[in-house]
Amino acid sequence: MEFWKHGKLEELIAECEAIQTRLKKSFKTKKQSDQEAFCRLMLKGQVKKAFKFVDNANDINGKHDITADIKKKLKDKHPKVAELKQSAIIDKPETKTERVIFENITQDKIMSNAKKSSGSV
Repeated sequence: MEFWKHGKLEELIAECEAIQTRLKKSFKTKKQSDQEAFCRLMLKGQVKKAFKFVDNANDINGKHDITADIKKKLKDKHPKVAELKQSAIIDKPETKTERVIFENITQDKIMSNAKKSSGSV
């Protein structure tokens, strides 16, 4: 305000430009830190927390509706099917699991454990 009161417009404009430059730098830094936070949380398996950093308005990083173009791009990135190698197959007899193991698994237990998990959406 002192520059304005004393008519020092050049100094006022210079100060405004300096402030604008700092604001631009801090915005870039926030964007980078959001991307780093997203990657860190995804690596930890905390998907729900990571998705809070997704910008839906962004054309590149945002969450998108599945269109034919997006499906094509995903298919292009997906690895090609490889032949099955016999060395990858474990040949052993099937083991029978007793039903008593599953008797304690109820809908309520599944629901309460699902609410406690943080590694899925």
